[in-house]
Amino acid sequence: MNGADGPRTPMTPLAREALDWVVHISSGAATVRDATTLAAWRASSAEHETAFREAVRVRSGLQSMLEAREAERREADRVIEFRPRHGLVSRRAFVMGGAIAASVAGAVMVARPPLDLWPSYAELMADYRTAPGERRTIGPVAGVSIEMNTRTSIGKRWDGDGIDLISGEAFVTIARDAAFTAVADGGVVTASKAEFNLRNIDGQVCVTCMAGQVTVASGDARADLSAGHQLIYSAHGFGAVEQTNESTATGWRSGLLIFKGEPLSQVVAEINRYRAGRIVLTDGSLARHPVSAVFHLDQMANAVTQVEQLLGVRGTHLPGGVVLIG
Repeated sequence: MNGADGPRTPMTPLAREALDWVVHISSGAATVRDATTLAAWRASSAEHETAFREAVRVRSGLQSMLEAREAERREADRVIEFRPRHGLVSRRAFVMGGAIAASVAGAVMVARPPLDLWPSYAELMADYRTAPGERRTIGPVAGVSIEMNTRTSIGKRWDGDGIDLISGEAFVTIARDAAFTAVADGGVVTASKAEFNLRNIDGQVCVTCMAGQVTVASGDARADLSAGHQLIYSAHGFGAVEQTNESTATGWRSGLLIFKGEPLSQVVAEINRYRAGRIVLTDGSLARHPVSAVFHLDQMANAVTQVEQLLGVRGTHLPGGVVLIG
């Protein structure tokens, strides 16, 4: 028996408490009082500070492990495109993370991991995934090319001629006469010789037609979109067809995030998709503040500073890329 298969050291109460802090402070629900309490907790003893740093380190280590798994997927994808893949993250990879990593791994396997700190089970099992800040292109295969934005998970449909956008955002180019189908959160988008942007974030799906015509159906509702129009649907309803600003909707393809009067909460939520860690707004009124700005995707390390300058405030910077602003 090698060391990796031997007995594991139980997770101590202090380690669990430290991990709870890491999860909570990155949740988006943390307050200024929470940050103050955490600072006092860490300063109470050297053991508390060490436990907190270890929890942050393990979270980062788990993310690195998942990214390594993605590299393995991409290597296989170079050989066969649209090849379904199945399997779980290896047991050995989790064991080597130690007792805290084993506890964190449990969160990865739930349907919806807390705070979206790690991929959900469905995302892990996707045929294609992108990491924070990563973009990639699938195809072209059979006249269809798919550009994947950051934190995007795509599955191949079992009928062999479509995709399932599990989460994230993709730009689909169809250069053939035969129809291609994209499924997102129960709705279906169908098109031929067309281009469209498909976004599925937190159960809200936005379809933007960029060229040609696409048909969107969800439940009993159905609509046709022409170029320059978009539609949003979710479990709460099927929206109306509206004109949209195409440069704003697909700015990510040019390496830009473009906001024109959107509330700060929406801006921060989008920025969080492109960077490690999390920006947390602790002031509800500040969250409604309208923002007009452009962020460069190749300079997301400066996004926090840019937000601070826009608001004229200085955030509280914590380990793991967590920033409290309020």
